[in-house]
Amino acid sequence: MTDNHEERDLIAYCGLCCGDCFSHEGMVADLARDLRNELRRAKFDRTAESLSNISFQGAWECDEFETCEKLDFLKSIHGDAHLKNLRKIKKQGIDKFLEGKKHWYSKIK
Repeated sequence: MTDNHEERDLIAYCGLCCGDCFSHEGMVADLARDLRNELRRAKFDRTAESLSNISFQGAWECDEFETCEKLDFLKSIHGDAHLKNLRKIKKQGIDKFLEGKKHWYSKIK
């Protein structure tokens, strides 16, 4: 099995693979990097840590992700792609997910 640490970091909490997004490279990515650097200078991590109470790595670890409404905001852009990805990650694990097809958009039936 190859070391997919960098690719693993690109799987968002919702199950979408951010590495597949046009925003991952180019101007948007550069602006995001600059924002991250500014947040580090402001020690925003301390604020974020105190606000965060989610202890698991991704929604695939939750038994209720199929019916949870917290990720419904993704449906207008991604359809149910995140649910398909979450199911796949939960069933196969992250490494197998990275090796196979990842959904970015899928129409809701």
